Amino acid sequence: MPTQKLVGKININPEEVSKLKNYVESIDGVIEANISANGLIKVEFNPLALSLNDIITKIKEKGYNVNIIEKEIKVEELEKRSFIICFIDLLRV
Repeated sequence: MPTQKLVGKININPEEVSKLKNYVESIDGVIEANISANGLIKVEFNPLALSLNDIITKIKEKGYNVNIIEKEIKVEELEKRSFIICFIDLLRV
């Protein structure tokens, strides 16, 4: 399963962290969410089930703005995609 990771910063009160973390983890397609008391948020999700924008929109609906620091796709998934593309190209020859 391909996974993508969102790393961002949100302005949150420490007592709200647990509630928001539970909410984000309840979103279909989210694999894991971590939110620190200083507002660093990391969300690993299945990009086939939802998009980065979907997650940001859902967090905004709860009253939080997310400033994206980093987004990534796991390397092994990129390698698999590259292999499949090369394999398909070979079949065309």
